[in-house]
This record gives sequence, structure tokens and C-alpha cells, in this order.
Amino acid sequence: MTNAKRMELRRDVPLAGPSEYVTYREVWTIHARPAIRFLITSNNTELYLSACILTLPWMDRCYTICRFGYDKARRDPKDLMNKYTAKDIVEFIYYDDSDESLKFIVDVWGHLANVFNALKHDGYLRQGYAFDSRFNSLICHAFDGDLARFAEMTRISESFVQIQSLVISPKTWVNGAVKRIDQLFIDAKILD
Repeated sequence: MTNAKRMELRRDVPLAGPSEYVTYREVWTIHARPAIRFLITSNNTELYLSACILTLPWMDRCYTICRFGYDKARRDPKDLMNKYTAKDIVEFIYYDDSDESLKFIVDVWGHLANVFNALKHDGYLRQGYAFDSRFNSLICHAFDGDLARFAEMTRISESFVQIQSLVISPKTWVNGAVKRIDQLFIDAKILD
């Protein structure tokens, strides 16, 4: 999955009116990436959700460009809507052959797709999922891990439902997406 075909880009994204056009790579590098990095490195946990949400359209756009080609993704996105799912996007972005931690959760792609859809459509995590920046893995069970961490979770949790939530690390979500998007844009070929 990590060996996707090389992304091809054109200089046809309007930046400042009808006379100035840039590529998605320039929009990502100049506008989107700095804002996302600022939010996730702010140490303000209230901003982490915003950083995660801002990665979603870029994850989607990179997937569609790599999978369907630039012209199809840019000119006819509505035609593509039924040809892929959120699960395809998160697997494309987060799959790494060397990452052992994701191999232990059987339904990891389905859960990450649920998170993607919840953030995209609702703007928050649905019941059964929680953000916690203390965890380093992308997704884990709140009651997995060492006993000290479990004891800490039970002390601070407001309800038993939160203890049984699947925990998403917002920093790992953003850092993984940014790293993958950066690599795709670095390797991209400009067709102009």
C-alpha cells in the first residue's frame, strides 16, 4: 500500500484571482501544513480536534489524485464519491509495513474509518471513541497497556463507557497524516 503510483499535479489551483495559479503542493506547504502544525504543537488540547479535522480534506485529495489521477480527481470529484470509502483513505494514509502496533488490532481500518467519518460529518468523535494525547499509538483500547495507566484512566474517567473507548492519539493522527502527505507531495511530478 505504501508504494502508490507517483502523484501528478498541475498548476491550476487559483490562488489570488484568475491570473495566479498554483499546485496543491504549494497550497499545502504555504497554507494548510503550517496551520495544522501550529494547532497540534500548541499544547492546547482544545485545538487538537481542529488539527485532526484540517487533515481530512488533504488525506482525501491525496488519495483521489493517487488512485484516480489528477484530471479525474480535480475535474469530476462527484463521479468518484461511490468508488472509495473512508477505510480506503485511512489505510492509504496510515498503512506502513514496518508499523507493528497496527497489526495487533484486527479492525483497525474500520475503526479509523469511523473516526474519519465522525470528524468529517459530525466535527467530533462519536460514542465509543476518545482523544487522548498521552498515548503514542494511533489507536488503542483505553484498558490495554500497563496497570498503572489503567488505574490512572479509571481515576480520571467520568464514566465506565470512557474506559472502554477506543483511544485515538490526536498527535499521532496528525503527525502520521502530515508525514504521508508531505512525502506524496515531495515525490509528486508537476505536469506543467
